[in-house]
Amino acid sequence: LSKLAVMSKITASEIKACFDAFDPAGNGFISKDDAATGVRALGKNPTEAEWKKDAKAYDDNVNFGTFKELYAKPFPTPQSQDKACRQAFALLDADNNGTIPEAELRQMLATVGDCMSHQEIDFLMEDVEVDDLGRVHFNKLVDLMITGCDDLIR
Repeated sequence: LSKLAVMSKITASEIKACFDAFDPAGNGFISKDDAATGVRALGKNPTEAEWKKDAKAYDDNVNFGTFKELYAKPFPTPQSQDKACRQAFALLDADNNGTIPEAELRQMLATVGDCMSHQEIDFLMEDVEVDDLGRVHFNKLVDLMITGCDDLIR
């Protein structure tokens, strides 16, 4: 089976290690923003609206028990969003050749959904291949988005 088909499950020790990475002082608490980053680093993909809705009941300082509860929420994963993401990019593929212009991708990332800052877009684009015609092969981009995070935390 391909790497896209089989993704390993996050273990309790990985959840704890992630929490600890955001708590270098070891005081047992992290900020709600750091908790969101940690949940995403562990492979969940809540939108800002989903995160705010599910995290609003918790204090601004999050302990490990709360972090585990937040991680256990049924947030979507990149893998669960794979098909919809490819379909959305295909709608932008005017030439039906599996590519979209880099400028169009940057514009979309800055204006649609949970908008990214120009700095965040530049950071993302460091890992995105752009061909000689200034086009991005969107299936490769989706593959990177789906598998990239898992590679970084293993």
